[in-house]
Amino acid sequence: MNAAVLARPNVVSRRGTPSPPPNGLRRRPTIERVAFRLDDPEPFVRMLRWRPGRKA
Repeated sequence: MNAAVLARPNVVSRRGTPSPPPNGLRRRPTIERVAFRLDDPEPFVRMLRWRPGRKA
């Protein structure tokens, strides 16, 4: 079941520049964005932005 049609995503994560496919492998579609529907998105977004060694 694809529940994405039931609720609009409230967090969308975009990837950086896609890397080229490895040699000899067939080309697959690149994933540019991943969408989530979270009850409480703030902790998830905070963890995505967190970097080791950086002050919060």
